[in-house]
Amino acid sequence: MVHIMKELNIAYSRESYKKIFVFVAVLWIASVLFLSSYAFLKITGNLQEEIGSKAMLVAMTIASDINLTQEEVLRLLELDYNSLIKDQANIEFEAKARELMGVSDIKYVYLEMLAPEIEYYVHKDEANLYKLPEGTPLNTVFLLDAVVDDNTRFEVIDGDAYVNKDRYNAADEILYELYEKQAPGYYRVSDRWGSFITGFAPVYDTENILIGMVGVDLYINKYLSLIDDFLLVIGGLIAANLLVAGVAARFLFKFKSVDRQLKEKTVLSGMDYLTSCMNRRLFNEVYEKEWEKSISEKRNLAVIFVDIDYFKEFNDNYGHVAGDDNLKKISESLIKIATRHGGIVGRYGGDEFILMLPDCGVEKTEVVAKRIIKAIQDLQIEHEMSPVSSYQTVSVGAASIVPVEHLNAEDLINYADDALYKSKRYGRNHIYIWNKSSADNLRDQQAIS
Repeated sequence: MVHIMKELNIAYSRESYKKIFVFVAVLWIASVLFLSSYAFLKITGNLQEEIGSKAMLVAMTIASDINLTQEEVLRLLELDYNSLIKDQANIEFEAKARELMGVSDIKYVYLEMLAPEIEYYVHKDEANLYKLPEGTPLNTVFLLDAVVDDNTRFEVIDGDAYVNKDRYNAADEILYELYEKQAPGYYRVSDRWGSFITGFAPVYDTENILIGMVGVDLYINKYLSLIDDFLLVIGGLIAANLLVAGVAARFLFKFKSVDRQLKEKTVLSGMDYLTSCMNRRLFNEVYEKEWEKSISEKRNLAVIFVDIDYFKEFNDNYGHVAGDDNLKKISESLIKIATRHGGIVGRYGGDEFILMLPDCGVEKTEVVAKRIIKAIQDLQIEHEMSPVSSYQTVSVGAASIVPVEHLNAEDLINYADDALYKSKRYGRNHIYIWNKSSADNLRDQQAIS
């Protein structure tokens, strides 16, 4: 009897251990699969965000250098594709673009605009070529077109001449949204030209009328191959985990290490991802270069500080999630205004932004400052804790000078900072423009009510 009970206990123990082993194995495999999927999504998401931010910054830089009149736009539209790429305006555009493409993975740069008239549609035999259904209207046209080199320009058409239809493409919802907002952005594109992360930035003519969007196609085949390699590694790790539990610990450590490195790259990428503005480091780098350029060209350079009034009280009353949303809305307005005037925006502090506007004199700076005040008021962000308004307001301090060699780049920033201090000191929701000729070095401009 005792012998039988021992055998039953042993059998029961073996069955129990077997069930536990199966349960742990299933749980372990599920955990590995989940972590693998999470790691893949995390890495691809961070890569896309970092690449997209780079493409968007390049697009903004190129857009600020384009200076076309409406007459020039109409003239370029009348050219066929082969005439366009030989036109002097396109040759100059391509030469500047190739300077950037030569030191990056950028393959195509172009100025794209909504076509005045729909002339072309996707034919039945072109559905695979365009990756679009038959009958889709080609409703955008390339006004200017730059390719990294001549071989790349002709490899898609096997060395034949372009036909004018090659100059057209179809806009999607995201591009329409960027047109409507007149704001920079980026997204992933896969079409007959390849797989890209494309950055966009709005371009305005000499009368400040929107022409279209500069597109920068950053070639991502290299990054896709890295992801493919990563997937192979994941597959090997999953297989190894079926045999050796210790491999899982190594994989988890590696995943955390990769994730940490990606976060470090994100921090160093130059973008503030909450507001889509440049961070302070990148802003200062761009500002220093523009300062030197303004000295050599003897032209005005303006700096505008924007401080969100009573932002701490807003956060305390509405919460930090609402505070983040507040920052995003305000930064979108500032980016739109700065881009329209060929400038850039940086997040200088928690609730403080800084704008740099090249070739912007005192009078124009004052106009831009007033637009900032009005744009933030038009957002109608409720702020019941503010003593100056029932809606969110900002204080603005600005300065504009023609830089000279005996001044430091920090001097102009200090002038604008002094103006901002006065704006906040005397009631907020104000504009102060630093003025060297005035008695107190500041001219008070009352805010638009």
